[in-house]
Amino acid sequence: MIKFPKVIRLNIHDSDTGKPIEKIVLKIRLYANHKNDYNFILPPSKEDGSIVIAREWLEEEIKKEQSLFVMDYASDLNDCKPKFSLSILDISALNRAIDAMHLYQEALKISDEEIEKYKQTNNGKYDPKNLDFTTGGEEEMNISIKLSSLT
Repeated sequence: MIKFPKVIRLNIHDSDTGKPIEKIVLKIRLYANHKNDYNFILPPSKEDGSIVIAREWLEEEIKKEQSLFVMDYASDLNDCKPKFSLSILDISALNRAIDAMHLYQEALKISDEEIEKYKQTNNGKYDPKNLDFTTGGEEEMNISIKLSSLT
């Protein structure tokens, strides 16, 4: 049985206006059964507030982590627990992620243009939060996330 969907679709909206929020960056955490959990920074949300997470993308990111940090990771995606968390990053966490992108830029094959997208986000306008989810073997998950603006 495959524990993770082929696609996880996120739709991010402002809780007051209901309008989609573009350029929001989230982190996904996968819970490994062996050794360390995986944490990946997702691409910024699109103009319509969407982020699409494909299972193939997660599998590739896991391979990259395993190749860079051989002693730290052992689980593949099918060996992870059937749950994950999403975190809307605050500016401090986002800046640490950008610093790590610069540090591992060559190994992760991240372009300067891609890193620049992470510097142009709207995360500083919204309250950070953590959300937990459980997967049940579905092919696709659709998740709606409502964010409160900072006042």
